[in-house]
Amino acid sequence: LVQDQLRAVLSDYIYFDDATYKTPGWGNVLLENVRVRETAFERFGLPIAVKSGRVGRLEVSLPIGNFNNKPVQLVLHELYVVAGPIRNFDRDRAISNMRKAKADAILSAQAAEIAERLAEQGGDSSSSKRAGKDDAKKRGSSIIDIQTIIDNIQVSISDLHLRYEDDDSRLAPELHTAIGLTIRRLTVRTCDEQWKQVWRNVSRGKDGNVS
Repeated sequence: LVQDQLRAVLSDYIYFDDATYKTPGWGNVLLENVRVRETAFERFGLPIAVKSGRVGRLEVSLPIGNFNNKPVQLVLHELYVVAGPIRNFDRDRAISNMRKAKADAILSAQAAEIAERLAEQGGDSSSSKRAGKDDAKKRGSSIIDIQTIIDNIQVSISDLHLRYEDDDSRLAPELHTAIGLTIRRLTVRTCDEQWKQVWRNVSRGKDGNVS
């Protein structure tokens, strides 16, 4: 179930299939040799495609039992990304597609959890899955909870190497442009318009301060 929840939250950004998956402790997950999705930047409405990308080590800390009050923490070590522009990019369509995919992933994770609980209580597995899907559709608050988790994820990146390549510059078509950026450490938090860290909860319709 932990892996299902991780997929619901991170499936827009990384591939799980070829990564090494470990659980060193309760609420802690370690992924090694993780491949970055080609569409990772589209989640932010950016016209940038990932040509190749990999995370050496991804550490995930899950506040089991207290997801609505404490953030999921992601620590990425050795993130290497080669990216380039997307031609004829439709920003609104990209964001709409990502939101739909995210909602489908969340619903699938919830259905799997409910089906497993029903199966443990006995009964046909196929009917359990159908019941799980029906129950998940009724649990709108659970989807809001997952969205709250996503909105408050804390990300720390060490050793970020980003290379941007443009082989078809409109300003100078005969030139090939490449820009490299190296960052030793980068931290991402949810903040308000005054750059103060906040806890965002869409179910309450407002942000709260973080102590």
